Amino acid sequence: MALAPLQDPARLAAIDATQLVDTPPEECFDRYTRLAQNVLGVEMAIVSLVLDERQFYKSSVGLPESLASERGSPISVSLCRIVVETRSPLIIHDGLNDPSYFDHAAITDLNIQSYLGVPMFDESGHILGTLCVANQTPKVWHDSDVETLTTLSSAVCNEIKLRKSEHEQRITLQSARSERQLLVHILDASIAAITLLDTDGKIVFCNEAAEQVLGLTPSTIEGRLYNDPEWKSTDVDGGPFAEEQYPFIRVLRTGKSVHDIRHGIEWPDGTRRVISVSGAPLRDESGEISQLVFLVADITEQHAASQILTRAAEQFSKAFCLSPSFVVLCRHSDRAIVEVSEGFMNSLQLQREQCLQQRLDHLPAGFSTKSLDTLFSVDQTHAQSDKLDLRLQATDERLRLVEVRSQVIEVGSEKFLLIAGQDLTDQRAEKQHRASLERQLSEAQKAEFAGQLAGGLAHDFNNILTGVHGHAGLARLSAKGNAELLSYVREIEHSAERASELCQQMLDYSGHNRHEPVSYTHLTLPTKRIV
Repeated sequence: MALAPLQDPARLAAIDATQLVDTPPEECFDRYTRLAQNVLGVEMAIVSLVLDERQFYKSSVGLPESLASERGSPISVSLCRIVVETRSPLIIHDGLNDPSYFDHAAITDLNIQSYLGVPMFDESGHILGTLCVANQTPKVWHDSDVETLTTLSSAVCNEIKLRKSEHEQRITLQSARSERQLLVHILDASIAAITLLDTDGKIVFCNEAAEQVLGLTPSTIEGRLYNDPEWKSTDVDGGPFAEEQYPFIRVLRTGKSVHDIRHGIEWPDGTRRVISVSGAPLRDESGEISQLVFLVADITEQHAASQILTRAAEQFSKAFCLSPSFVVLCRHSDRAIVEVSEGFMNSLQLQREQCLQQRLDHLPAGFSTKSLDTLFSVDQTHAQSDKLDLRLQATDERLRLVEVRSQVIEVGSEKFLLIAGQDLTDQRAEKQHRASLERQLSEAQKAEFAGQLAGGLAHDFNNILTGVHGHAGLARLSAKGNAELLSYVREIEHSAERASELCQQMLDYSGHNRHEPVSYTHLTLPTKRIV
């Protein structure tokens, strides 16, 4: 349900915005009540602001003393309340004889017999109150009276609007002054030099920090041009600085902001500094550039430190690229290669241009998805993965065995993965070759020992055979004429000869009877059992 007009918060707020309630009388309003009194020939005229519980007389003329001194009345005795509720003029010719109002408190208590009131509206259509006239005697109101009072009411409304506008302007001006004072305090407290230039390049404002950056006091800085000879501008390395590179020129020509334009300046005393300048255009209501504001920071120390870091980074990059180890640096986000070492390229027989910006799994080396997932699973800076053996294929189709670890490196807000290790292919091959040689040496040592053993046995066995041969010869002499015994002796002599041949082979194998050793593989053992 809609609120009654008297209690409408928007209407009451509109009255409050006029800043007129409970204020002293003012001539600009009093002249309208006097004019209404004189033109309409009435006893009383009032400019009334109607609130929810009372009405306030901003201006009045001809009122009884009690009303005049109180400058208002309760809403219960207000005829203006009816004007507010109906939003239209109220006309009472003879109150005592008007059946609609004869018992109204204004008629009975204040003795108002005739009344004419017209509404006053603000620019938003909210009804503020009335401009009204009244008599303690009956009066016939004509249409011309209503029109006249309505015209005067419009004039009063314009006066209220003007007063409201003046008040808002005062508030705005006070706020602007306060904001400007606050801004000046903030600017002076800033550690960065802030300068304001006009479109001719003249400095019209600077804060106290400008003295530290530009080498002059603010009083001597203001009024100078952006390219004043007092500041000899150079590039960051001390070389020439082109006119079109000045931040002022760039902002003025493009109408756009610039950020972190770096160049050098020399103070009047010869001190050289490196500064960073950021600036933006300030535009008027028509959109044209009226002024330019710049933030100037002294970055001399930072620039020097940056140069040191840059040189260190260049040296590190050279060392990285020339490293004989197997090293590759990738972006963590897409696994694209950022840099590779000589060892990486030599191991896989790749050129640098074949590697850079390529994904590891797109290289012909055959990095498996499983192995890469393991390497990229490291998610903490300075933490290292476990050692991982990779079997990769170089472009010459040779298989390479590489042992690597991975570690996350953060540079600014970006993460990289460093994969480092060594190619163990040649090392493993050399180890296998060494093991093979050791096995061959062991076999040779075994063969030499066997030869020495065989030679010793052959000598000892020869000594025995010498006795066998001798006694067999004696037995043969003794067995003459005994055929059966001679056959036994000849068999003994034949077996002894075969045994001697076997001893000779053993001596040949052991090298005792030859200058060149004989391979033991040529050794033939008797297959016929000696009886």
